[in-house]
Amino acid sequence: IGTSVIGDQLHFMLNQDMGFTRTAIVNIGTPGGKDAVTKRGVFVQQIGQLPQVDMICGSEGTPAAKGHRGTDLIRHTPKGDVKVASEMHLVDDHFLRLYELHLLAGRNLLHSDTMTEVIVNERAARGLGFTNPADAVGQLVESGQKDRPGQTVLPIVGVISDFHSRSLHEAVGPVFLTSNTGAQR
Repeated sequence: IGTSVIGDQLHFMLNQDMGFTRTAIVNIGTPGGKDAVTKRGVFVQQIGQLPQVDMICGSEGTPAAKGHRGTDLIRHTPKGDVKVASEMHLVDDHFLRLYELHLLAGRNLLHSDTMTEVIVNERAARGLGFTNPADAVGQLVESGQKDRPGQTVLPIVGVISDFHSRSLHEAVGPVFLTSNTGAQR
């Protein structure tokens, strides 16, 4: 009975739709330190030239990786501020395509080495008070990243479908993606 239950659980975990593609993707962590951004850029360029590589993306981790930062997204409204505790994913402009995240409204992030715009998932959009994903596009939110002067008020440029970024035992939570290639690992 125990073997059957464990087998069923493994089958469930391996076949559960996480909301993103997780097959045929190789993840390679890179060290930080002096000249890390430059070295990482050269590494990405060299890997991207290999004929066996279809696509390459720079990010802080996979969609379900542990260690993504948590911060508030704040929407200022005439009735008061709306705060949504969110998970922040630092990604590049290839992240959506590589992991096949579904864009419901708006557009993808533009390439940037600093936080200039965000894409939110459905859960974050609803938490911020938007019932229709398209209504969130173009709205301004404030990031709780107070240590980044000039990068705290950001436009929402897209809304993506919810995806599991944590254990399947937990409900899907608010997530936002932002370009920040200068801070990615």
